[in-house]
Amino acid sequence: MPPAPPCTCCATAPQVLTPQHQCLLLPLAPSCTSCATASQVLKGLRPDGSKVTSHRTLLHGDAKSANFMITADCSACAAYDFQYCGEGFGVRDVAYLIASSVDQDVVEQQEQQLLQYYHAKLQQCLQAQGKADAAARYTPEVMTAHY
Repeated sequence: MPPAPPCTCCATAPQVLTPQHQCLLLPLAPSCTSCATASQVLKGLRPDGSKVTSHRTLLHGDAKSANFMITADCSACAAYDFQYCGEGFGVRDVAYLIASSVDQDVVEQQEQQLLQYYHAKLQQCLQAQGKADAAARYTPEVMTAHY
């Protein structure tokens, strides 16, 4: 694993992190363990309590299959029932959809493939919208940390 850059919020040299903790704080602090607690990271907060805006988006909040309509030819999809909508890491809706709507055997056997597919499609959409910089920053490791 290449060395991580210094923390952008405290400018200290990065501490050694296990792979599952890498990128949790991007762009706040790619690998600084002294800048934020896990609880702050999961809430998308910086050490000073301000919100991290990177990688955050509008969430459905109740992303289960019952709240989506798909055309017979699968060419279009619409979501409804937005009573729990809010802001957060987009992959949280994916996690809820997988946990609530995918058979447990499928999840056990194909969870990583489902996440890889989601990430690849998201990357394509970001690129198509001219957001190559956002696509480059939202690595599979960042997605996994938010998942």
